[in-house]
Amino acid sequence: MYPPVPSAKQAVTRNGSPGQMLIEAIIGIAVVSSVLVVLLSLSLRTLKIQVQNKEWQKADQLEQEALEAIRQIRDGMGIIRLTDPAQDLPWDWSSETIWENDAPTYFRLYYDAASSWWVLEKTDEDNLADPYFRLSLDETTMRYGHRGAGGFPDDARLTTLYRQIIFSETDNTPISRTLSCVIGWKDGDILHESKLVTILSDW
Repeated sequence: MYPPVPSAKQAVTRNGSPGQMLIEAIIGIAVVSSVLVVLLSLSLRTLKIQVQNKEWQKADQLEQEALEAIRQIRDGMGIIRLTDPAQDLPWDWSSETIWENDAPTYFRLYYDAASSWWVLEKTDEDNLADPYFRLSLDETTMRYGHRGAGGFPDDARLTTLYRQIIFSETDNTPISRTLSCVIGWKDGDILHESKLVTILSDW
């Protein structure tokens, strides 16, 4: 004889009630959703770290560029530009016109394409986030500069990067000065900073 065929009611009882199956499905969806949220959060965190690392690398490149450029200016292959009164001066360790006594001296740095040398432009502005220090990018040459300064294109793309050069006195001034190159970049309302500090000497 053949075994009796289970009724529909018996089949439902063996496999679980429809309500129980619905609960299990909801739990499964919740678990999968939680895993996806964690994976998405990790991916976003990884992407943010990669962006931050890229900005730090860019800051390091701009600092090294500034250090080499300022050494060239010190060695006579560039100028210091005053804006009030307007005049260009060679590097002079003891010039009271260039350097502030007992206080930091602030500059911005750019390349003058017409003269083929670097320029340190003195300023009274000391706020790193001021538009005066904001860098633009010439996407043709992939060089950074300041719009309209030294022949830099007026339509260069504004970036979130800022570069400020600061000189201060040392115990051996005037034959040496502390050089600080500060690079800033904005992430929303947060201003990140990287600073290279070294002693520049008359050698």
